[in-house]
Amino acid sequence: MKKLDKREKTMNLFLKDKKSIYAIADGKTFPIEEVKDEVFSSKMMGDGIAFELMDNKIYSPGNGIIQVVFPDGHAIGLKRKDGAEFLIHIGFNVCDLKGKGFYPKVKVGQKVKSGDLLVELSREELKEIDLTTVLIFMNFNPVKKKINSEVIANQTLVAEGS
Repeated sequence: MKKLDKREKTMNLFLKDKKSIYAIADGKTFPIEEVKDEVFSSKMMGDGIAFELMDNKIYSPGNGIIQVVFPDGHAIGLKRKDGAEFLIHIGFNVCDLKGKGFYPKVKVGQKVKSGDLLVELSREELKEIDLTTVLIFMNFNPVKKKINSEVIANQTLVAEGS
């Protein structure tokens, strides 16, 4: 994956607005309908984007306030100033781990900016786990999504609102 140069990063800063959602991790995106968990693939919780992770870090997709950090660290909820809410859910069948391998870096009520580190993962502790990660748009209606693409955390625009 190509990292952006300084000029491209500067241009992205001007493009970042309240309707833009950025990649939460380095990796590859794919349609949420292809996720192996019916709760997410059926969009019961909302539309979204799935990520195949290439790194061990999860970042904020935009500016907002942390609304929830699951006790075991595998899920984080974020709310933007405009009321849009997002849920990041990392991996499947992880509840039995009781937090092993998930190291949250934020707390409920904390303000975050696009690209702030939310969670670090231990690949060694999670080597037997499907780490498919989903970014769910709880009440945000994307008009455009970037799927089936390689993405770079906080650099690649993955969704835009109307």
